[in-house]
Amino acid sequence: MTVREKGISKTRDRLVNLSVMLVSTIICLILLEIVLRWIAPHQLYSSQVPSVSIEKKQDVAGFFPGIDSVIRFSVNEKGYRSPSYFDQDRYGILAIGGSTTYCIGLSDEDTWPWRLEGLLNKSGFNEKFTVGNVGVPAFNAGSHWHQLNQLEPQFENIKMVLMLVGVNDFARVLFLNDKYFPTSEDTHLYNRTFVRLPREGKSKWYQRTELFMHLRDVRHAYQSTRSQRYTPERLENLLSDYLAAQKKDSLPAEHMAKALVDYENNLRNIAKLARERKVQMVWMTQPTLWYKGMGEFEEGISSMGAPVIDGIAYSPGALAHGMELFNDKLTEVAQNEGVYVIDLARILPKDTTVFYDWCHYNKSGAVKVAEVVHRELETLISGNQALLKNKTDD
Repeated sequence: MTVREKGISKTRDRLVNLSVMLVSTIICLILLEIVLRWIAPHQLYSSQVPSVSIEKKQDVAGFFPGIDSVIRFSVNEKGYRSPSYFDQDRYGILAIGGSTTYCIGLSDEDTWPWRLEGLLNKSGFNEKFTVGNVGVPAFNAGSHWHQLNQLEPQFENIKMVLMLVGVNDFARVLFLNDKYFPTSEDTHLYNRTFVRLPREGKSKWYQRTELFMHLRDVRHAYQSTRSQRYTPERLENLLSDYLAAQKKDSLPAEHMAKALVDYENNLRNIAKLARERKVQMVWMTQPTLWYKGMGEFEEGISSMGAPVIDGIAYSPGALAHGMELFNDKLTEVAQNEGVYVIDLARILPKDTTVFYDWCHYNKSGAVKVAEVVHRELETLISGNQALLKNKTDD
């Protein structure tokens, strides 16, 4: 055999080996896909990574008032945070919102939905309550519509939906600035709303494989275990930048107008969907720490709530006014749509007995929120039960 023939033979052998390896890999992947579809198919939606129980250190606890240096949070296998489960024998309340519903920075038992469930179960009603927390940091009203649409039908006996909403819709104006666009134009919003969803919910063929969905699960599970994104050093830098920035007392009027229209449309769609599903909808206005004339310490702990762009930031008074506009829009839509409103923004004080930063509740703040919501719901639920009894008697 000549040298040339030997070279051709070696090349042919390599190609054969590579082909065998490729075919074997494809067969293994197909078999793995079949097994996963059989034993672990994706059939449900979840906004939080299910079956998680984590203990986290919070290195920035010393920077903020009223939170612990170590927190423990969990999500059950159904995809929500609660000490109990939704069940036909329990009055189900679904708590939807962003980080102020999730209660970022607090352990399970310190969050307001967890505390609210405990208070309701001590109220003397004839039935037990489950308050399932599906809040996710950074979610806005557009995501909340998707959550209500897909999550509510999955759970048993959901009679009420609590929704604390507004601050993230306002934040989109602040952080997107000239790049602001309505949530209706956000083509990725649906996929970002759910960390787990049925394969059929994906658009591309490879995304509809169980292999892809399980790899997505691994990525989200890893992200849920990561440490807090803020470090003491980064917080100090953000604070320095904010305090040194020139303060603007006016918000971008054009972008605010667009955002409020977008917000109204999302709220109306949420109210309509709740009516169709025959669940009691309760909205809460969004309290924040911002107010005109804030001291340096309060400005410091609030410095992450708004961006500094080219050495310019919005003043606390401007931010307070902007949040008030969103809260006013919520109450206006609620009146038109017949939605019950708990006006937390006007009830809670603007101080560090409630907040550890610009909008997130510390431990004592979560207690206050739970107590306010409990008082309102106790009256609302009692009234609903009396109305139902009267109709039955008639």
